[in-house]
Amino acid sequence: MSFRTVKKTDQWSQAATGNNKVKEEDPPNLSGLDAAEEAKHRIFISNLRDVSQEEIQKYLSKTGHVLDIVVKEKDGKRFGFVTFARANIARSLIEQSSFTVNGTIIRCYEYKPTSERFVKESKK
Repeated sequence: MSFRTVKKTDQWSQAATGNNKVKEEDPPNLSGLDAAEEAKHRIFISNLRDVSQEEIQKYLSKTGHVLDIVVKEKDGKRFGFVTFARANIARSLIEQSSFTVNGTIIRCYEYKPTSERFVKESKK
């Protein structure tokens, strides 16, 4: 991994607590990671029917630096994918299993790349 070194303090945690005394730096770049490592920075979220992408961004920015949010709709159901600068933030939300935005419970799941979601077990 080739993340940028951050000084002794974790600026992303400080941003979540409102301590803005740390100089703003660019978030870590995930472009050098393989697909499996990059997937560790991403979560799948569901139950987004009454929540906007901006509301999700605002809430999750308090937990850690959000690199990307994609919200989609299929068969009337809204879901999304969130990529964080730090894998431990994604892991923490998965362990927590949900969070609430404006009274709506958003479910969090481990992200699985498309190739892993549709793999059929071979018959023996």
